[in-house]
Amino acid sequence: MADQELIQFHADKKLKQRVMKICEDIGTDLPTVFRMCMMQMEIINGIPFPVEKSVSRSQAKQAIQRMREQAAERSEISLDEINSEISASRRERKLKKERRP
Repeated sequence: MADQELIQFHADKKLKQRVMKICEDIGTDLPTVFRMCMMQMEIINGIPFPVEKSVSRSQAKQAIQRMREQAAERSEISLDEINSEISASRRERKLKKERRP
């Protein structure tokens, strides 16, 4: 048997309970499912399931409409103003980084 290593992480308690019930229903346990997932990740060199948030066509149309309305409410902005906002944002991020322990 290969050397083994303990992996620990925190998860939402209720989510863990629901997932453990699913595992039980299909005749396995959570550690086995995690090992299977890790093996599949190694085989395909990636995550073995789609990782994306799906939205309905209606939700996408609503989001686009909201963005259009927000854009219409904005006044025209010059390239100098855009660059100024970018510079200010970068300065702010730099200050936040410097404050971190």
